[in-house]
Amino acid sequence: MSWRKTSPELIALFDEVAPGDPIAERQKMFGFPCAFVNGNMFIGLHQENILLRLSEADREVMKSEHRAGPFEAKPGRAMKGYVSVP
Repeated sequence: MSWRKTSPELIALFDEVAPGDPIAERQKMFGFPCAFVNGNMFIGLHQENILLRLSEADREVMKSEHRAGPFEAKPGRAMKGYVSVP
């Protein structure tokens, strides 16, 4: 499976919105920039999408208002608790 690289514009947006607090550790997952707290990813990039770990209610809002869908690094294998926003 071949993934597309994230655009420099989206990486710049990620750098702008991801917290700069030392508790939010930045590292890569799947080769894309992400941020973690206590080892748990809460925001990241995958190809041209932003990934967010949200409560069930907030995931539903993102799905209905922002065209978000489940995050599947591999087709058919959604990561529980995450949405992917184009």
